[in-house]
Amino acid sequence: MKIKVAAVQMNATENFPENLKAAECYIKEAIEKGARLILLPEFGLMNYGLTLQIRVKAEPLKGITYQWLKKLCTEYGVYIGTCVLEREEDDFYDTFVLVGPNENELWTHRKIEPAGSESCLFKGAGLKSNPNVFDTPLGKIGIVICFDTAKSQTAESLETLGAEILLISCAYPELPSMLPGAQKDSWREIFQDAPTSYARFLGIPVVLSNKCGRFSSRVEGLPVGVETNFAGSSKIVDAKGNVISALDGKEGVLIEEIDIEPKVKRTDFNLKNRWFLPYTLFIRFMANASAKFAKRYYRRYKNKK
Repeated sequence: MKIKVAAVQMNATENFPENLKAAECYIKEAIEKGARLILLPEFGLMNYGLTLQIRVKAEPLKGITYQWLKKLCTEYGVYIGTCVLEREEDDFYDTFVLVGPNENELWTHRKIEPAGSESCLFKGAGLKSNPNVFDTPLGKIGIVICFDTAKSQTAESLETLGAEILLISCAYPELPSMLPGAQKDSWREIFQDAPTSYARFLGIPVVLSNKCGRFSSRVEGLPVGVETNFAGSSKIVDAKGNVISALDGKEGVLIEEIDIEPKVKRTDFNLKNRWFLPYTLFIRFMANASAKFAKRYYRRYKNKK
């Protein structure tokens, strides 16, 4: 089956209504060009930071973002996905929501492991009772949220559950200037290659949507801040791992027709290692260490708004 897909690349400000307006322009552009499945970045409609202040933007699963998406999907007969900061009772999650035009068409997947300091802000959901493949009228759609791409458990679950197309929703920044140049280059290259790696492993097309623009934030629980840019590099990749459409650091929308069947014979990957993507030892150490600290911080401050 062939369908047209779209990846929106954009930034978001503190002005939520303006973010909705900007996203809707890109969505309508994609619809006018025939897209039926449209992907927005992780937290595509809210300004993202690494402090507890983002919790004021949390919403229930069927909150304002869902209502806005449902209206568009119903009106235009399309499927749209993005991530929201979900609040469920006293816990917070980074939750991908895929909304369709028909009644009760809502599929959700929570981020499996928050990346580093994100663990201060919201909780990882793991994979138990949190599948990352949805059985939809468009086929079996796999979902990965940003740095979850790094882990073998993510790739293994996508393969086991039989994903036919993969959506990767990201708010992936460049590393800050204080870190060594070789680490920054490796960090960037691995992210840029991630959709190709997944396409070759699974033998399916991949759509990646990332934020672009400035990323500036304090880091919760630490006397430091982050000043850098989002990495951009949104892509649409075919089942053989060929990049068929890409954006660099500017806002815009990619629209391409893809074939979700049949699967291409995959390239073998070693899933015995925890890390699916080849991040450096330095990056792995920093990610694990910061996440360990942040999880304790979350438990202590999870009720703080």
